[in-house]
Amino acid sequence: MTIRSILASLNGAESDAAVLETSAYAQKMLGAWVDCFHVTYDLAADQMLLAYAVGPGRSLPNERLRALDAEMREKSVRARQAFDDFCSRNHLAPVSALGVHGHFSYREVAGIEPNETIREARYRDLTITAREAVDDSFSIEKLGSIVMGSGRPVLIASQNAAASFGQKVVIAWKDTAEAARAVMAAMPILVHAKSITIATTNEEESQCASTEGSMNALAVQLRRHGFEVQARILPFTVRSAADRLLDYAYAAEADLLVMGGYGHGRFREYCLGGVTREVLADCAIPVLMTH
Repeated sequence: MTIRSILASLNGAESDAAVLETSAYAQKMLGAWVDCFHVTYDLAADQMLLAYAVGPGRSLPNERLRALDAEMREKSVRARQAFDDFCSRNHLAPVSALGVHGHFSYREVAGIEPNETIREARYRDLTITAREAVDDSFSIEKLGSIVMGSGRPVLIASQNAAASFGQKVVIAWKDTAEAARAVMAAMPILVHAKSITIATTNEEESQCASTEGSMNALAVQLRRHGFEVQARILPFTVRSAADRLLDYAYAAEADLLVMGGYGHGRFREYCLGGVTREVLADCAIPVLMTH
């Protein structure tokens, strides 16, 4: 698999700068086209957002509706400004429409999120996005919906632009289809990595033998592709698997975490797995996820 087409989803938040910088790293590494994309909410049609704002079954006063509409329009202005500033800093000449010419483009559509982003993500090899804020429950649900609903790899940028990307990679391994897909999706990035570590956690002390066997099997497969790989079992403790995994990634100075995204449910009503939710809520490095 090659990554030739990237969707950079901009929210009109401070994290847009990190999305754009991460997209620039990926574009330079992979030689891909980057389609920057912002959705202006159609508030009247978005019952999920209205329920989040005022509670299910309640109506929104016209004054509040106008205020929310103004807020969404301001986000659109900020998203476009972030893109223009990024292009100016990097001396880029963006193209105004999708196509095969030019590396960066910008497009805005009116619609319901995350529906529009999910739809666009299905046409791309990779989507790059970010939380609007740490522990922002609405944006975490939105990210989870994109991971679960797009069927494509999603790279969640850190809140602040990272100094590097894809040089020190930690693979959060679990013997599941989701984790296997994540590793496969990361292969074009792993080619450029200087260090790759497979890290796995035990939910119970008795799982050590089976966990080690699965981890070693993945290490053999990656070495057959020419990668130099280290493998680590993170000891069982009372701390959550997500905490142990993130602590290890930070201590290793990783600039990319690769993992499966876990959840179940119907469209826009996904119930995210515990580790997936914890990582989406607050991870200080980019995370590549697939479902």
